[in-house]
Amino acid sequence: MKKSAKRQIFSLSDDSSSSSSSDDSSSSSDSSSSSDSSSSSSEETEASYTVKYQFQKVSGDEYESLDGYADQTRSGIIGAMTDVTADSVTGFELQTIAQQNIAADGSTIVEVKYDRKQITYTFSAAGGKWGENVDTTTDSGRYGATVTAPADPEKAGCEFVYWYLESNPNQAYDFNNPVTDPLTLYAKWNVFVTGITLNKTAIELYFGTTETLSVTAITPNEATNKTVIWSSNDTSIATVEASTGKVTAVAIGSTSIHATANDGSNVYGECTVTVKLNPIPLKSGEDIKNIFTQIHDRDITITAFAKSDTAPTSSMLDSMNDIFGAHKYLDAADEDLPIWIEDETIYYYVEDGYSLLLNENSSYMFSGNPDFTSIDVSDFDVSQVTDMGGMFSNLGSLEIIYAKPGTNWVTSVPNGCISDDMFTQCGLNGWDMDELDITRAYVGEIDDVVGYFTAKE
Repeated sequence: MKKSAKRQIFSLSDDSSSSSSSDDSSSSSDSSSSSDSSSSSSEETEASYTVKYQFQKVSGDEYESLDGYADQTRSGIIGAMTDVTADSVTGFELQTIAQQNIAADGSTIVEVKYDRKQITYTFSAAGGKWGENVDTTTDSGRYGATVTAPADPEKAGCEFVYWYLESNPNQAYDFNNPVTDPLTLYAKWNVFVTGITLNKTAIELYFGTTETLSVTAITPNEATNKTVIWSSNDTSIATVEASTGKVTAVAIGSTSIHATANDGSNVYGECTVTVKLNPIPLKSGEDIKNIFTQIHDRDITITAFAKSDTAPTSSMLDSMNDIFGAHKYLDAADEDLPIWIEDETIYYYVEDGYSLLLNENSSYMFSGNPDFTSIDVSDFDVSQVTDMGGMFSNLGSLEIIYAKPGTNWVTSVPNGCISDDMFTQCGLNGWDMDELDITRAYVGEIDDVVGYFTAKE
């Protein structure tokens, strides 16, 4: 128990001290007794009491002490009311102080309580919305508390990224930071790509060649991420470098190349790639026929024209030296397509990825060689031909013509140059070719009608 303190009150007397000499002992005794009683009635006793500072927590109903605001011990007259005052504290509002009667035992406690101020938080969707019409939302919380982000807003053609302060738009707001001032946060958006335009929408490549595609336009102009990733729908036909758009033709056929936006929108620009065989331009039909005729005139029996599966050796090519004193070539340049004779067959060889581009005038190419029983034209490219008259005429022993599967010479040969005399007096399959049905110039069967060409598998 804390000890009380006494306060002494003194007053001056109007009596002269000189008269005391005539007083008797009884009078002196009475005077002393009277003085003691007067002094006792003038005393006031004090006691100590405690002032406690309490601050509202950031959450819940409880209060706590803060650094710098320790409890204080004060004193006052027992039985009197305390008169505690307190200073303002940033971020807090002072409650009305409940003053207390000062108890003699020192147990009196005066609580000074502060409530945290309410801080307003504003969230701007920055062009987006919550639902149909709400573009701004507000909330509030206690001074020093952290903010809880609202549900992500939505914006057509965009992706929500984060909330940011106006003063720092390129950095996401840290929601772990305590808030001590009114706060406004803005929605950061990634603007999606809606369209990609390429420099070409279709290209044709020869086997083994390359071409680099490029992006010429991306919409909208304010799209956040304008990078693209290149890809091929069929890498067995054409490949493409993901970062550069460089396309490489790896097999014959068609596929598409995509430049896809690298922002998650899945928007892409597209280019169709058709891979073709590399053409080796051939001599005219008459020039090639003359080679065959010269062989026939030397009483050399030739029953087939075919592609070899392997490249020729020098000794194979020398077979033509024995006949002509020189090598013979089917190509116009006399360097790319040598031929040789083996087992009554005229062979040629080209690597995979090459085709034999027929001369515009390919008339009578095989005509007049009565011993031919089979001819392989599966590598022939007929896209440039303007005259194919008599090409297979006067081949009385011919039994089969091999062609590329799916080839329709009627539609693939330009200018309608397939003529009725193409198969005149040809013994193909024992048909009466004098009644030629030129619409049968296709491979295999169509609607149960057999064409003149047989697919080479």
